[in-house]
Amino acid sequence: MPQPRITPTHFVGPIPFTPSLTILIPRTLLGPEISVIPYYNHRCCQIIHAPNPTPPDFQSRTHTCGDLRASHLGQKVGLCGWVQSVRKAGADLLFIVVRDRFGVTQVVYQKPEAATANGPEAQQFQTLVNLSPESVVAIEGTVTPRPKDMVKKVRRNDTQMPTGEIEVTAQKVQVLNAASNLPFSPEDSKDLPKEEIRLKHRHLDLRRTQLQQNLQKRSTVCHTVRRLLIEEENFLEIETPMLFKSTPEGAREFLVPTRTKNGFFALPQSPQQFKQLLMVGGADRYFQIARCFRDEDSRSDRQPEFTQIDIEMSFVNEEDVMGLVETTVQRIWQATEGVDILSSGPLPRLAYQDAISKIRQLDEGYFTDGSRERPTLLECLVIPDQGQFTRKNLDALKQILKESEANHESQGLHCVSSFSLLDKYASSLNHARLSDITKLGPGHVVAISERSTQGNPDFTTLGRARIAAAQVLESKSLLTISPQQLAFTWIHSFPLFTPELDDQGQVHRLASTHHPFTSPMNQDLPLLETAPQKVRAKHYDLVLNGMEIAGGSIRIHSPELQAYILEHVLKLPAIQRGRFRHLLDAFQHGCPPHGGIALGLDRLVSILCGASSIREVIAFPKSSSGHDLLMGSPSEITNDQLATYKIQLSN
Repeated sequence: MPQPRITPTHFVGPIPFTPSLTILIPRTLLGPEISVIPYYNHRCCQIIHAPNPTPPDFQSRTHTCGDLRASHLGQKVGLCGWVQSVRKAGADLLFIVVRDRFGVTQVVYQKPEAATANGPEAQQFQTLVNLSPESVVAIEGTVTPRPKDMVKKVRRNDTQMPTGEIEVTAQKVQVLNAASNLPFSPEDSKDLPKEEIRLKHRHLDLRRTQLQQNLQKRSTVCHTVRRLLIEEENFLEIETPMLFKSTPEGAREFLVPTRTKNGFFALPQSPQQFKQLLMVGGADRYFQIARCFRDEDSRSDRQPEFTQIDIEMSFVNEEDVMGLVETTVQRIWQATEGVDILSSGPLPRLAYQDAISKIRQLDEGYFTDGSRERPTLLECLVIPDQGQFTRKNLDALKQILKESEANHESQGLHCVSSFSLLDKYASSLNHARLSDITKLGPGHVVAISERSTQGNPDFTTLGRARIAAAQVLESKSLLTISPQQLAFTWIHSFPLFTPELDDQGQVHRLASTHHPFTSPMNQDLPLLETAPQKVRAKHYDLVLNGMEIAGGSIRIHSPELQAYILEHVLKLPAIQRGRFRHLLDAFQHGCPPHGGIALGLDRLVSILCGASSIREVIAFPKSSSGHDLLMGSPSEITNDQLATYKIQLSN
């Protein structure tokens, strides 16, 4: 049905509307040139006065709250922002601190001398006295010098207030929106509520200076990457689809139902297949700041949806990719921290086997009997105690054991606060050998972990214990880790495949360590048929201070090799191999050698900001339980919606 149109003329007859139609007419149109009153109660329509579409005028902003300096003295300015505080000084004087994203400015408001007791000026003054923090105001005034004694006080107490030499003497203060019922004050950084409350009111939490600085730094990182890759490295920024297909790539997927029976999209875990297809299509150099989705349990460094700087290039080797990433990271640190991470040359490189051998060599000679011939690895963490570890601290380490055992990550974690070790190892452990290697002494805390050597866990039990112990020592000022310390290292030549263990600890299949599209080392190709567990990958990770911030590989570009690995090494069933048919078909049409990498943007920015969680560098993160507390999702849908998508819920 065509929409009716109202013109500024006189209606001369009945309005041809249907009985169900409601007309919204702005009050500004209801003038003498429009006659609608005779038909106001007409049975065919209902006329409702809509709010005035034009908001009241307010002083336009000429400067931000962080702009003004002594060079602006005498200028008339307009400021807009949030009220941070209101302080009354005497009967007729107010000091109002106004804040926006760019800084804070002090505003001085003097009640006019001619103001009568109940006049509009007095009422305005009282309104400002009672104004609550976080109210939105517009200021019209003149930049004036702040008294010298106040300038010294500002310089002494607040070095982060560049506007401290001036103040704005207001001629007009307009309240645009008075705040009320605040659940917390975003300016009270010392008494913030629990994270759940802050996430529920994230719009208010985002006003915190720290969060705004974090988002500014995140924006700077993205801008720096775009400028480098597009303007200097000749990359194309290309968006890939968000609606993908379900593929067996590892983590659980988020599925999207359609109105087609048993037809589902999946949200992409990464743009991996699309960016490889772009290489087949001749894009040559691609990147995007990509949203990715994985249905995993949340941790401080993980979210169900996250962002990565995704890169792919044709006709490259491992050194080409690593060199580009080093330049990218160098530019990021220069733009945000003023630090050149490559001042001493390229970042160090360490082969996976060299890294793991530094642990494995300690295993020799630990046991005095033959009871440990099965492939297990005994690891030990020794912490000089000196009476600093409380029972609560030790219980926290033991809790890591319970969590790890529940995830089948470890056979044991034990803490003792004396030289005598636990009974579990007393009969078979070579105390002298262990003491010689670890330099055990009386009063030390010892954490012992025993795990299988068949798997390659991302994050071992002892690794978690080490981080927990470091946090305890830092809290007691016994350990100082400089935030300026930057320990970058490339780890490369990972195993191409990782054994997956059954409930009895036996290998029952091989899985891709990275993903099934990673290329094997050329010299290891003969081992694919005879000893696939020994095959090394053209796979590289960039680690910073013990945390992976980027991971990538050279890809398989041969359709025959890709098909062989999927079928004969990974032993995927035919239905799963069929989900990669489009990729194998594309490789047959001329696929160049190619490789790439993805940098975790959230984790990278959290390191730059010194944040304890990536939730502190994401505008609207999910909670630790994976829920959006602000929007109240995930949420239930109606039976009609379920029927539309042909979905039935089971009990």
